[in-house]
Amino acid sequence: IIKYLSREFEISPDGEITTQGYITPWIKILLLHYIRTRGKGELSGRWVSYSDLKAGIIKASSFIRECEEPLKELFESDFDITETILTRFGAERRSEFSTRNAWLMYLLPKIPILILYWQKEDEFESKVKILFDSTADRFLDAESIVFLVEGLVKNLEQLKSKFISVTPT
Repeated sequence: IIKYLSREFEISPDGEITTQGYITPWIKILLLHYIRTRGKGELSGRWVSYSDLKAGIIKASSFIRECEEPLKELFESDFDITETILTRFGAERRSEFSTRNAWLMYLLPKIPILILYWQKEDEFESKVKILFDSTADRFLDAESIVFLVEGLVKNLEQLKSKFISVTPT
C-alpha cells in the first residue's frame, strides 16, 4: 500500500493497482516506476531545488513552468482555498523557513516536498519554490518527479474549481 495525496493505492505482486475511486493511467505508471526503482536509504533532511537533483538541470525550466508557476497562480488567485486543499492532501505548515508560508508534504513515502510561498510585497512579486529531500532522485528520476508534482498541481486546480463552483457568492 502506497499513499499519494491522502489516498491509498494497493499494488499487488503482479502490478495491478486498486484504490477507492478513479485512478488515472499516469499515477499507475508513476507508482509502478517508484516501486521498480527500488530506491534505498533514509532521507537526508537536506532540502535542495529541483535543478540540484540528478538530471534536474535538464528539466528545470519545465519544472518551473509546469509546477512552480501554476502553483504560484493558485496561491495568488485564492490563498485560503489553495491552503485548505493542500492541508487535505496532508501538507503540514512549517515555521522554520524564510517565509511564513511553508508546507511539508509527502507525495510518496520517500519523496517529501517543501512548498515555500512568498506573497507579493511592495516591489517584490510573489514567488513559489518547491524543494526536495536531496535523496529524491534515488526513488524517481527527474522526469517522473516533474510528473509527480504536476499531478499535485492538477489535482489542486481541479479541486479548487469544484470548491469555487459550490461556494455561494
